[in-house]
Amino acid sequence: MESLAPGYASGYTPEGQRQEKFEAEAGAISYDSTMASFEAELAVQDSRRLRSLEADGMLSSPPDMTLACELDLCGTGLDDPEADGSHPFDDPSVLGMFTCHGLDTTPDGRAEVVKINQDCAFVARALGGDTDLAVFGVFDGHGRQGREVSLEALFALHEQLDSRASSLRAEPAKALCESFEAVDAHLGALAQHAETRARVDARESGCCALVALLRGRTVWVANAGDCRAVLGTRRAGELCAVPLSTEHKVDHPEEQRRLERAGAYVRPARGTPDSSDFLPARVYHTADAPRRGPGMCMSRAIGDLNARGCGVVPTPEITSHEICDEDAFLILASDGVWEFLDITKVVQLVDDLMTGREGARAIDACRMIITRAALLWRQCEGDYRDDITATIVLLPPLVEALERAAHAQELAAALDRAAIADER
Repeated sequence: MESLAPGYASGYTPEGQRQEKFEAEAGAISYDSTMASFEAELAVQDSRRLRSLEADGMLSSPPDMTLACELDLCGTGLDDPEADGSHPFDDPSVLGMFTCHGLDTTPDGRAEVVKINQDCAFVARALGGDTDLAVFGVFDGHGRQGREVSLEALFALHEQLDSRASSLRAEPAKALCESFEAVDAHLGALAQHAETRARVDARESGCCALVALLRGRTVWVANAGDCRAVLGTRRAGELCAVPLSTEHKVDHPEEQRRLERAGAYVRPARGTPDSSDFLPARVYHTADAPRRGPGMCMSRAIGDLNARGCGVVPTPEITSHEICDEDAFLILASDGVWEFLDITKVVQLVDDLMTGREGARAIDACRMIITRAALLWRQCEGDYRDDITATIVLLPPLVEALERAAHAQELAAALDRAAIADER
């Protein structure tokens, strides 16, 4: 499998024309001023806390996994002040994760309220005892139980990948695909029983899922939904953005054909993306009974069990990329980032910060991107904002660490073989 060709963005996505307009309105805003504005906005509401996840016991993660899941209104990220930075996984200058809640209004439109954050993210290492790989994931929940489904999918996917460690080494694309589908089957099993369904009900809720597996100098990306993975690299000295995943919108030509072959109706988008009356394309069981649903904008997702009859599937699209010396960083983010920022702009913003600001860290780049996205949501949508999550990985130091781990594993295996031979 080959990586997607370098490019500005998917051809059917009208993000470029919107970005031009919003950037003109936003003007030149410095990193410091955007962070100050955004954090001041959040601080107004900081007296309230979202602690229900912790109370539900849903945040007990394995020792080889770091979780980004919001517990308070100012968001959360991988930024441990006690980390010594001796390993890239513990160094926020190399690996950053940050997630921030969305906003909505009361039914009467008079007050702004905080949404429960349905996004979450993780980074895992040493799956199955293999220390020469890293796995990164971003999940974007939707529906009434989107938060519960995305968290269940996150932990279940980690468990599935951990149990397939040998397969991940031999056939990574197959292992990733099987893991996604196994998580969906797990959600289906939970939905069969009233007791488990009360905790996680994925019949009319689901999540988009994006996972990147890095081993040595190869990265495999598995995507189901509209989260995106983007590589920041240089070609002939010029900075460019390389998409490593495709958004699975229902009106993507290939996805729409697949849905319609399954008997579904795809209602076309209405209006233009930069107009106030724009309505995205959605998929329904039939054209004459939209109340039957599902009314989704995505053609692939984990969960959304009642949408299976429309052709909505959990099967991810897999791409791979061989990392070269010019590849600088990897970005994984939910659609809250990409709604008003195209991939070229995001890569440029990250590169400008990392190369132009002394002491800038990957976690700073995450916060800056989320800040920029949030301000554009405010400009365009007023009191509404989607959840926003980003993971940024600086590739050279992480690849170097994984190659050292691979060498150490090979040396340990050789010593074990020699010891066994001596015993004989």
